[in-house]
Amino acid sequence: MSLVHRLRIASGCNQAEFAARAGTSRPRVSAYERGHTDPGLDTLERLAAAAGQEIDLAHAGTREVRDRVAAIGAAVAEDDPAFALRLAADLTERARSGRVSIAA
Repeated sequence: MSLVHRLRIASGCNQAEFAARAGTSRPRVSAYERGHTDPGLDTLERLAAAAGQEIDLAHAGTREVRDRVAAIGAAVAEDDPAFALRLAADLTERARSGRVSIAA
């Protein structure tokens, strides 16, 4: 069961109600739940808020994760989207491999 699915179930809403609360569409929530697309961190935070929860990045090296997120922001601020994308892809790969966990 995906994190988005668990959030929606915790909210007590169907997909349409949950999507409306989170400011997205029902098909998008369905795609997130099925793993066809991944929400960004901002979207994930909105989905968690719609369920009355917060997102917490947990990792043995939480400081490392926060540093990586800060580096992504700095690359965007410095108008280096290619580098920001590489950093984001690396963070995503770490999450998928279990080296970083994102939990509600």
